Amino acid sequence: MKTMKWLLVCAALGGMALGCGDDDSTTDASTEDSGGGDTGGGDTGGEDGSTPEVSCGAIAGVDTPDPDSRVGACCSRVKNTDKQEAPELRLIWLGITEPSVLTSTSVAGGLLNQALEAELFNWLLQVEVDGTTANITTGLGWRQADGTFQFANGDAPTDNGGEATRFDPISITGTMEGEVLSAPAFEGTFTVPVFDEMNPDEIVLELPLQGFEIEMATLSDERSCVGNRVNARRYNTDAGSLTTFLTIEDTVDAEVNTTALQTTVCNLLAGLNGEDETCADTPRADWPSAPNASCTAGVCNTTCSGEECNAWQVSGGFAAHGVEIN
Repeated sequence: MKTMKWLLVCAALGGMALGCGDDDSTTDASTEDSGGGDTGGGDTGGEDGSTPEVSCGAIAGVDTPDPDSRVGACCSRVKNTDKQEAPELRLIWLGITEPSVLTSTSVAGGLLNQALEAELFNWLLQVEVDGTTANITTGLGWRQADGTFQFANGDAPTDNGGEATRFDPISITGTMEGEVLSAPAFEGTFTVPVFDEMNPDEIVLELPLQGFEIEMATLSDERSCVGNRVNARRYNTDAGSLTTFLTIEDTVDAEVNTTALQTTVCNLLAGLNGEDETCADTPRADWPSAPNASCTAGVCNTTCSGEECNAWQVSGGFAAHGVEIN
């Protein structure tokens, strides 16, 4: 019955062209075309091992002085050629592998990557390299009229009761070994939002992330790329991997606001239909997708069991491309 209710919710989202499927997270041709995440592999190069030429195209719904200027294997907005010790990047694709509800066959998976492509979900990485030390700043970037980006600075909307600083970036000290960037888990929380395609001033959902970790990010193309665009529908995400966590407490009231779906992030993660089944009133034992991790004050682990678990671990690959951060 719960599966049928979830399929009905998915069917209602057809007008949004979001990825939506069953509980099988296997990626196939149909799910790749849905705009969902890709775990990498497959069409990653030509017969001689070279990076294939792809057409970057204009950015849907983005009005910039030169929206067709994206270039290179990852369709970077800006080359980091002159910023080798201070590359600036923006996530362009997520190949989430867990939890299954956020994979390419899910509602959230399709929504996230469509928003990344349309620059309605702008998650930045700014790196300052000093020897093998990498000082990383990451978080929401407000897109400016000229196509550049600017980190949030105490200017998150507060009309929903949220803190004005919740979108502010965080700083992590990581390492840079050759062209491979990594960073340990951040002990704390930061939030990245997704905006509505029809009204960028409206927030579709907010993701309050705890224990964020960059396991690996291999920079290429003059440090302008992590991963490459495979075709018009997807990116290869083998070059980057991350882990983070979403807790019940942080997501139980985190709304998902689209014309087709009104629910909470917690309901989505738990696999509940959000109507007569919600995180607030459904016993944990009846959640189709139970939490598998524990977080306390931003420190997370996966050694919990049963009711001790209060969070979902989110893992997968990512691709990123060069931008200019003011």
